[in-house]
Amino acid sequence: MTPARYCEEMKRRQPPAAPELTLLVYPRAPHTFDMPLPDRRFLGMRLGFDPDALADARRQVATFLTAHGVMQATQSK
Repeated sequence: MTPARYCEEMKRRQPPAAPELTLLVYPRAPHTFDMPLPDRRFLGMRLGFDPDALADARRQVATFLTAHGVMQATQSK
């Protein structure tokens, strides 16, 4: 597990010529927000499940993969 601050620092240090890096931190979501686990603490980090963060993360990934031609856009009903 890596605290978000390390990811934020990595993004801050990214060279200007590097490909764009998008970092999205869900401030109220626990570290394991995408796994249906009970809420608890481990190594000082909150673990648990956040269905709203999971839904948004899935949308973000689908948008990225569609934009890069890895998957086709799905029709909304």
